[in-house]
Amino acid sequence: MNSNEKNRSPNPPKLALAGPLGPCAIGVIQLAGNGSVELFSRFFSRPLPDLPGQITLGTFHDGHNRPIDQVLAVNLPGPIVEITCHGGVRIVQRIIDTLKHAGATLIDAETLIPESFGLEKLVESEAYRLLPNAKTTLAVKFLLAQAHGELDKLIKTGGTETSRQAALKYWPTIRFLLQGLKIVIAGPPNVGKSTLLNALAQSPQALVADLPGTTRDYVQIETEFSGLPATLIDTAGLGKTNDPLAQEVRRRSLQQIAGADLVLIMLDAADPESNQHFLAELPQNISRAILLINKIDLTPSGEMQDSSTLSALSFPQSRESIFFNTWPEVKISALRQQNLDKLSAQIWKQTGLEGFDYRHPTVFSEPLAQRLKSFNATQ
Repeated sequence: MNSNEKNRSPNPPKLALAGPLGPCAIGVIQLAGNGSVELFSRFFSRPLPDLPGQITLGTFHDGHNRPIDQVLAVNLPGPIVEITCHGGVRIVQRIIDTLKHAGATLIDAETLIPESFGLEKLVESEAYRLLPNAKTTLAVKFLLAQAHGELDKLIKTGGTETSRQAALKYWPTIRFLLQGLKIVIAGPPNVGKSTLLNALAQSPQALVADLPGTTRDYVQIETEFSGLPATLIDTAGLGKTNDPLAQEVRRRSLQQIAGADLVLIMLDAADPESNQHFLAELPQNISRAILLINKIDLTPSGEMQDSSTLSALSFPQSRESIFFNTWPEVKISALRQQNLDKLSAQIWKQTGLEGFDYRHPTVFSEPLAQRLKSFNATQ
C-alpha cells in the first residue's frame, strides 16, 4: 500500500466532469463533499472566499506546483467547488488526474448532484447539468421550465399519485428529446432515400441520381423534427446481389438498421418488384418503424389508395401482418416534399412523446425518477 492509499479518507470528496470530455471552449469540473474546499485549495493559487457563489480567478497547479491552467472557481453550498477551465481533453484530464491522485473519487455527474445537494436543489441542478448538451431550442426550453417549475415541489413532497404518474408519463422516452433520436432510412435501391434525406436537411447532403446503387455507404446528418433532435442516416439500398462489394454495403446497411431507434421503411409506389426483393432482405425484429410509401406523385391519382390492397405494392403475404397491423403508414413524395409534415408528426408519435408539453412537470433524469417512484413504494 502506497502513502496516498494510507492517507486516503474513508469518505473522500467526489469528483465529476459536468459535460463531455472532448474539444470544446470550456470544461466544467465539480468537486463535492466534506474536504472538497481544502483539497482544491492545495492546488489553487488564491484562497477561496467563504461567501458562497463568489467567483475567483486563479491558477490551478499540479502536484509538483507546475501550472496547468487559469481557472474560475466558485464555492457553492453542498459543499461543492465548481471549476471552469479552458476546454480540451488534455487540460481537463490533467486537472482531474491531479485531484484524483490527491484523494478525490471520480464518479459520474448524475450521481454527484444528488449526493451533494440532496433534495434542496436537485431538480435545478439536474436541469443545469443536462443543459450544455441540449441540441434544440425545445430541449433548452424544457430544461429551463423544469428547473424553475412545479417539478421541484413534486420531488420534495411527492404530491398525489395522479401528479406523480403524470410527471413520469414521458420518462421512458424523454431521452429522445435530450439526447437525440437515431433514425435510419431503409429501402430498395433508387426508392428515393437520399432525396428524402436532402429534403429533410433542406440542403443537398447526399448524392442523388436516377440510377440504382448511387449510395454505396451510409450518409448521416443532424436535423430535428419540430424540436426533436435526430441523427438521420441514409443507407444503401437492400436487394439480392452476388457482388462482394455490394454484399459488404448490405452488411453495413443492416448494421445501421439494427442500431436504430426508429427505422423509416421506404417503399416505391411506382416499382412493386423492387419492394419484393427489399422486403425479403429486411430484418423481422425491428421494434419501432414507420412505413413510407414514396413517389405517390407518380401514381395515376397522385395519392395511393388504401394499403389494404396488397397487390398495389406487391407485398409478400407473409409480411402483411408486420407492415399493416403494426407499423403506421405515411404516403409521401420526397421529390416534391409532399406530406413531410405528416411524417414529422408520426415520428413524434412513434417516440412516445405525442402530446408532450415542455411546461408541464416531467421527470427527465434517473435520480428524479427514483425519487418519485420511492413515494409509490411507500404508499
